[in-house]
Amino acid sequence: MKHKTNIYYKSFQPLYSFENRRNRIKQEEKKQMADMIRYVSNHSDFREWNEKIYTSRSHADGYVVYAASTYAVGCDVEKVRRSWSCDEIRARSNYFLDPMNQQLLFQSDDVCKSLIAAWTRKESYFKVNQTFACKEIVNITDLSEILTLKKMKFITKEVADDIILTCYTHLDANVNFTMIE
Repeated sequence: MKHKTNIYYKSFQPLYSFENRRNRIKQEEKKQMADMIRYVSNHSDFREWNEKIYTSRSHADGYVVYAASTYAVGCDVEKVRRSWSCDEIRARSNYFLDPMNQQLLFQSDDVCKSLIAAWTRKESYFKVNQTFACKEIVNITDLSEILTLKKMKFITKEVADDIILTCYTHLDANVNFTMIE
């Protein structure tokens, strides 16, 4: 049986001043997420799937993401941080990458984007498995759109300039990405 996975994402442009910006964006992301869940509930076909529905959600930097699937699903969205220095990238990568993947990270053509791709993959993996220990992934920093594991896959897309969205779901899943206006 082909599993179904729908990924819905939405961008909003907050118009707040620099001070209080972070708190305001977080508040707005929560509001936008609630609006998206209502929208998806009213406009999606997943209620007709007649199967257990798994969901996941994420929000960051003016983006909200909601995933619905007939199989376990995890999603994450993050902004690529171009302002991070090499030392900051190394410190962050030490937090969640093993030595082999750290080495591969710094061999990448786009270290910043590879770091965020790896992070969104780890986060989406965690949402399904409740652990960051993902020993099957040889090169989690790879910028390929699809990375496969035994029965699962990561689909990583740049949905806007320097915005990375990753979905982790069943290898056989038919995954549809929909941007909500």
